[in-house]
Formats: sequence, C-alpha cells, structure tokens
Amino acid sequence: KAVVSTQSTGIRQTPITCTGHSRPVVDIEFSDITDDLSYYLISASKDGKPQLREGGTGDWLGTFEGHKGAIWAVDISYNGTRAATGAADFTSNFWDAESGNCLASCTHSHIVKSVSINRHMNLLLTGTSKSVISIFDVLHPQNSINEHVRQNCT
Repeated sequence: KAVVSTQSTGIRQTPITCTGHSRPVVDIEFSDITDDLSYYLISASKDGKPQLREGGTGDWLGTFEGHKGAIWAVDISYNGTRAATGAADFTSNFWDAESGNCLASCTHSHIVKSVSINRHMNLLLTGTSKSVISIFDVLHPQNSINEHVRQNCT
C-alpha cells in the first residue's frame, strides 16, 4: 500500500479505494471530524444508489434507497447525522444518515444537479439543470421557501 504524507499536517494517510458503484461517481462529499474523531463520506452515482461510508476506512455503512434514476448531487451535514441527495427523478431528498430514513422529499420541475444542507440542518438548498435555485424547509418540504430563476442579462 502507498502511504501519503502531508508536510503541512504531519499526518500519514493510506489511500483507500471504495468499490460498490456500478456506474460513474459524479459527486462526493465528506463531513467534518466528529466528536469520536471519525468522519463520513457520501457518494452520488449514475447507478441511482447514493452510498454512505466511514471516511477513515472506506467501509460501506449503507445505501439510501428511494430515488429512481441517476443521483447527481449529495451533501452530508457537518456532524454526519443528515444527508441530502439530488436526482434525475426531479426530487431532492433529506435523510437521517444514521437510520437511512428519508425525512423529507422535495419535488422540482427538472433534474436536481446540486444540493446543500445548512449548518442548522433545517434548510435544503437545491439547484436544477433549468437554472432554478430553491430553498426548502425540511420540516415543510411541500413548497420551497424561496426560489431564484436565472434572468437573462444584457
């Protein structure tokens, strides 16, 4: 195994390879270091199966089930307890990363290409391939709180 050493931190890290997706990985995010000194990775793939992994080892922890089609975007909360996915099925989902349960599903008018969870884990920011940015309250995901549509600039 190769060992990578970073001079700035003095940390030695052995690179890991995480297998499991059957199609290309299109997005990946990681949490902050948690209180127990671990961190989590989440990956989006065209196989429609977003996966959660333990960051230090790459060990598979679970797959978020519920989307139909490619997953284009993922995010994970700073503490690794919540996750978000954006998909080709015109939805973004907000998940309990510990149980794998979908806590909220937000409907869009087109493919969701980006997602972001705020620090308080109560808002979900999404972006679609039709240049629409939306903010959803995950406790009331039926309608976006705010929506921004690209304006033509001259």
